Amino acid sequence: MIEQAGRRVRLRYSRQVWAREAHGVLRARADAVDVTPTAAGAPQRVLRVAHTYSLGLGSCLPC
Repeated sequence: MIEQAGRRVRLRYSRQVWAREAHGVLRARADAVDVTPTAAGAPQRVLRVAHTYSLGLGSCLPC
């Protein structure tokens, strides 16, 4: 996966290819998400949802 190059480490070539392809897939998904509301004629609005672990499922579900 990684190899040492002096005091640094770097991805091996196969992992560099994998990372580049994964980045392309994620970019395509983000582009599709951005284009879909516009193509549907809906106004673009951004809704961001955050989650705090301490307020998550552990404290919300009954035992």
